[in-house]
Amino acid sequence: MKVGVISDSHDNVKNLSFAVEYFNRNGADYVIHCGDIISPFAADCLNKLQMPYTGVFGNNDGEWLGLDKITEGKIVKGPIVTEIGGCRFAVFHEPSVLDYISSDVPYVLYGHTHSKDLKKRNNQTIINPGTLGGYMADNASFAVINTVNGEIDFIDL
Repeated sequence: MKVGVISDSHDNVKNLSFAVEYFNRNGADYVIHCGDIISPFAADCLNKLQMPYTGVFGNNDGEWLGLDKITEGKIVKGPIVTEIGGCRFAVFHEPSVLDYISSDVPYVLYGHTHSKDLKKRNNQTIINPGTLGGYMADNASFAVINTVNGEIDFIDL
């Protein structure tokens, strides 16, 4: 199963549209947004995904009602633990809760720092896909998780 992971798109509709097209073209099975979409008009790009998606609000997502409405409740207040294709994912925006995630959750996804991160902790894979918006970073990026073989790919724009 391929799971796309994006975060901190910050209203960059061009990059968000690129990621959506990438996931649609390359057969992602699910997409997760780790927060800071910002505006409902940007969140509408997610509705062009040809697969299910979910996500959490970030610290800059002020228009919660609009984001909730445009995504039909798919973006929620985190942290959340969700099961996708038999695999559990913890999803949140700010890394302050990293140490509180149960060790039985194989994938831990977060954003906020605008920096790519990939590390192992016991049986967990911890991933920050970087910033899709590209702000306060060397480049824009997102990630793809292959839950079958455990490979993690970062896509730089």
